[in-house]
Amino acid sequence: HRLIMTYSRCLERAGNIEQADRARLPRADKGSGVHMARTLGELEEISERISLALDDDMNTREAIQELLQARRLIEQVFITDINHTSVSDFAKWALEWLEECASDWLGLLPPRNEVVNQIREYNAQVDSIAAEVELLLAERIKVREAKDWKRADDIRNQLNEMGVIVEDGPDGPTWRLHSNL
Repeated sequence: HRLIMTYSRCLERAGNIEQADRARLPRADKGSGVHMARTLGELEEISERISLALDDDMNTREAIQELLQARRLIEQVFITDINHTSVSDFAKWALEWLEECASDWLGLLPPRNEVVNQIREYNAQVDSIAAEVELLLAERIKVREAKDWKRADDIRNQLNEMGVIVEDGPDGPTWRLHSNL
């Protein structure tokens, strides 16, 4: 599940895939002080270790462990290098890397077009209920301030029935749809 989420984030962040360019990425260098360059170097080494694991009597357990480590590294780039000008280029590179290692070699990912369709469906579903969810959340804030806990719970239950997950935080509630991506 986490692997597919990372894959879908790569698809979303790659933007216009035709315009992404590997040449704009920093040179892969595991010893670099530049986070993205270091990550690219680590991912290249992981790719080699996955290949070796699969050559070693199809050691899929080791290959999957390496793939999950790669997933964490990719996600870290999205968190750490969020404002880096090459994030969309990195996302395209990571997308192709995941497709090769996780899909072609291990068969763990669905085809790209299926994931793209799932993302479109998810976004359309969010768009179709966003106004109603925002109204319910605003009402929930008011009834919580009035300490009407039963009504606040009823609103949360109504949102849950709509497939909405509410997360209360210091800056107020945020929401997202339950997703099978």
